Amino acid sequence: MVALARAIIFGRGSCFSTSLSRVSRRCSRNPTRKRCGGFGRAALCPDPRVEELGILAIWHDAEFSMRVAAICTSVTLALVPTSTAVAEVEFGKVVAYKGICEPSGAIAFPAGTIDQVFIVANDESNGLKAYRAAGGDSLDMPSGDLNKFLGLNNEEEEKKADFEGATWLNGRAYWIGSHSRSRKGNIRHPRWQLFATRVSAASGAPTIAPTSEQAFNGLLPALSTLDPKLKAKIELDKARDEALAPDNKGFNIEGLTARADGESLLLGLRSPLLGEDFNQAVLIPLENPEG
Repeated sequence: MVALARAIIFGRGSCFSTSLSRVSRRCSRNPTRKRCGGFGRAALCPDPRVEELGILAIWHDAEFSMRVAAICTSVTLALVPTSTAVAEVEFGKVVAYKGICEPSGAIAFPAGTIDQVFIVANDESNGLKAYRAAGGDSLDMPSGDLNKFLGLNNEEEEKKADFEGATWLNGRAYWIGSHSRSRKGNIRHPRWQLFATRVSAASGAPTIAPTSEQAFNGLLPALSTLDPKLKAKIELDKARDEALAPDNKGFNIEGLTARADGESLLLGLRSPLLGEDFNQAVLIPLENPEG
C-alpha cells in the first residue's frame, strides 16, 4: 500500500528548478537569498509562521512531525506566498531526438549521470524510449514496450497511460500516469498508473524490467480520501463530468521526484490549484512507495 502523508502547497512562481534544463531560481522574498530546490526539497523559502484555517493546519515551516503508515484521512498543507522569481538561464546548442513526440518524463541512465543515456516516457504512448544524450535516433530497447505489463493498447486513445513523470529512488525508476480524466470529463482508468522498474545494461542498450506483476492502480481512490478539496476535484462516483476535465482544473498529476530523505516520493499536481485565490500548486508526498 502507498501511504500518503500530507499535501504541501507552494505558491505558483515561488521556487522551482530542474537539472535537465539547468534553470535556477531565487526567492525574491527570502532574505537569505538561498537557491531553491525542485519539487523534492520541502524547505523552499520557509516562513516560520503557523496559522489555523478551518479544519486544515496551515504550516509555513519546512519540517513536519506527522508520519503515517497507511492512508491518511486528513491533510497538512504548507503554504508559501507567491513571489516574483528571478531566473538565470544558460542556453546550449539545440539537440534533436528522433522518433518521439510529447515527452513527459525522463530518467538519466546510469542513475546520477547527465551525459550518457536517458530513458523517456511519452504521454501519447505506453512505452519508454532510450536515447544517447548527444541526440539522434532512439536506442534498440524492446523491453520499453509496456502495453502487456499495463494491460493497455497504444492504438486506442482511451487505453493510454498518459505518463507524466519519472524519477530514480533507491535504485528503482518510478513512473506515473496523469490520473486525470479525458477532455470531456470521462474517468480514464488506464491513466491510474504508478509502478517501478529496474534498469540494466546489456550489449550497451538499457533493459527495462518492472519490479511488480502489475502497476499500482489505487492511488486516485486513496487521494480522494486525503482532503475534501481534493475529493471535490476527483469525484469518483461521477463517471463523466466536464467540470472535472483537466482543462477545467480537475485532478491532474504533472510531475514526480524523489525527496531528500531518500525514502519517499513527491507528486506535483498541475491541477487543482488551492488557496484563497486558487493560485497555489499542490505537492503530495508518498511516504512508502516501495510498500
